[in-house]
Amino acid sequence: MKIAKKILAATLIAGSVTAMAFAGCSGERSIASIEKAYSVGLKDVYTITYTDGTTSEFTVTNGSSADASTITIGDIYEEYKKQYGEDVTFAEFLDKYLTAETDSASVVQNCLKSSVSVYCEFTTTSTSHDFFGRPVGTQTTPSLQIGSGIIYKIDTDYTYIITNYHVVYGENADQDISEITHVYLYGSQSAPYAESLSSTSYSYDEYAISCEYVGGSIDHDVAVLRAKTQDVYAINDNVRAVDVAEGYTVGQAAIAIGNPGGEGISATKGIVSVDNEYITLDIDGTERSYRSIRIDTAIYEGSSGGGLFDMYGRLIGLTNAGDGEEQNVNFAIPVEIVTGVADNIIENGTDTVKKITIGVTVSSSNSRNEYDAVSGLSFIREDLTVASVIDDSIASKIGVKSGDLLKAIVVNGEKTALNRSFNLSDIILTIRAGDEIKLVVSHGGEETETSAYTVTSSDLK
Repeated sequence: MKIAKKILAATLIAGSVTAMAFAGCSGERSIASIEKAYSVGLKDVYTITYTDGTTSEFTVTNGSSADASTITIGDIYEEYKKQYGEDVTFAEFLDKYLTAETDSASVVQNCLKSSVSVYCEFTTTSTSHDFFGRPVGTQTTPSLQIGSGIIYKIDTDYTYIITNYHVVYGENADQDISEITHVYLYGSQSAPYAESLSSTSYSYDEYAISCEYVGGSIDHDVAVLRAKTQDVYAINDNVRAVDVAEGYTVGQAAIAIGNPGGEGISATKGIVSVDNEYITLDIDGTERSYRSIRIDTAIYEGSSGGGLFDMYGRLIGLTNAGDGEEQNVNFAIPVEIVTGVADNIIENGTDTVKKITIGVTVSSSNSRNEYDAVSGLSFIREDLTVASVIDDSIASKIGVKSGDLLKAIVVNGEKTALNRSFNLSDIILTIRAGDEIKLVVSHGGEETETSAYTVTSSDLK
């Protein structure tokens, strides 16, 4: 059975809210820092500071992990076993030293500093006709598209805000992209209002922050706005840019913060149900496929563009859609796509995504779940095989051949494993002119690096 998906934005027309086709932490104590405290003979003693303010110490042999930035949770676990016994499981270690039930309020409160409500104004002009079908006049009707957003970056001049593309896009309006957009910060929440039913525009109070559209991608449902930083700080200088997670896993907490129904910023909590799923959305009359995270976190019309955060308050996605038939089946754009699109637009100085085409088609096989005993987490892995190579493409120039297994991509010397079919397209969003890229391939059991290719501005399309 095909399940309809709906975008979760809301529309306000002449003062009334109507539904569109779209929708819009239980915290755990974690490590805040690891610092070398002192040395005793051949031993280095490190202090672990936790997010609840408590501390503990552990010891390593001098020189074996001299740089605290290289110490992993696995290192600490191994050192713990040496002192307290090899039969201590990783779960027991986490339970004793790294986890403790705590109130999620502080996590949510921190996320609220990075959350905004978004109001995009549109106008629709219609023509009236007489009895004979002749045009006799026009009428302009204002409307508001209501959504949510996150504060992504703050610099001296501008504060960059991310929301969904479908929030700023007016399918049936006189203009495709809203030319009048405002956001409100948490704690200074208000909303635009029409002076009367005959008003042709909306009014805004002193809490509204004017934004301009920087760029966006309808193919990824991500848009970037910016406001003057001085205007943001004039309302509240306690705002902050979001912290960004490196990833997410099934079962972890998923906290959504948005502006459901245009009633103000609020938070809901659930878990990540599926870490990778493709859904179909129609933003502009064309159905497109979007890679998504499935969550059971409650989101509603007006939640579109709001942040999805993990138990530590780090961004893991951007909520954008809900299931049209099932409750508690909602979706978010993965953080890799959100940041990849936003950085691409901001850094390239363009109003849309610019990226290279590698020139390969890839098939996946041997999909499997691999369990990591150290972290206690499992990850889906796939084998990626080159099915074909386009003539005179980047792939053909660096020596990729049909039948090669893709193992990794190397960008400016930094290697990233290609474990899932979507990894390559995510990384391509981050590649810029001047970057040197190589692929790591395996053929006949032998793993090799291809020759290098330096990306030019003409490669970015």
